[in-house]
Amino acid sequence: MLWKIGLVLVILGMAVTASSCHFFGSFAEQMTEQRQVSVATWNPKTKAPLSAVVDTTSKTRIRVEARVETPQSVLDEGDLAGISEFRVPFNLIVRDRDGRDVHREAGAVRATQIVPEPESPHFDNFDPVVTASFETQAFAPGPGGFLEILVDADTVSERGFPVRRIQVITLDRVPEDLQRHAMGGVASLIVGPALFLLGGLVLVIGLFLRSGQKKRKQAAYAGPVPASSTTRSVGKTALGQGRVPPPPPSS
Repeated sequence: MLWKIGLVLVILGMAVTASSCHFFGSFAEQMTEQRQVSVATWNPKTKAPLSAVVDTTSKTRIRVEARVETPQSVLDEGDLAGISEFRVPFNLIVRDRDGRDVHREAGAVRATQIVPEPESPHFDNFDPVVTASFETQAFAPGPGGFLEILVDADTVSERGFPVRRIQVITLDRVPEDLQRHAMGGVASLIVGPALFLLGGLVLVIGLFLRSGQKKRKQAAYAGPVPASSTTRSVGKTALGQGRVPPPPPSS
């Protein structure tokens, strides 16, 4: 019975491992379906709304990117040497063709940059401009697919560095449950081989025990050889050689 359990675990482990192909395949398929619909530069002076037309059969996401420049005078002082973080707060409102809000979100574009020391040989080739980005949560665009995007963002970072450009990128056919597919694939690659190895071990132990039981059963069926049959076989052998076997001892 034990070897049957091991065999079931081996088959189950193979099936779980194979299921990882489904999870990773779905992950890759959804990632390739996502598309970039529009890229627009936001004008901080006019704050004019931006627009885009997206697919209404899937969800939409807005990506905000800001290019922040570190002044040369700040770099020369060396106060930013090391890992420096840049942050630009913004507010975003997305409306449909009828002016109804379909999404609102407040956040901040962020970026991290390694700034060299003024004495470093890499200082002269250092690019003081860094691109900070932020993606909104996925949302349903509403009927028609037309989006009006209103942005309100600072023109300087929280450290007072100038923001050279803010771009608003609209994405549609946004994949859903990416984390679930990725975690499912990773879990399958861990659990599947573990079940396979455990099942193989149980299978080997079960077959070993089964072989031992068979040998014990065969030995029990054979039993001891009766004495009368031994005497008859000895007598037949003596007669075949022309000798008369001696009479059995009298009691």
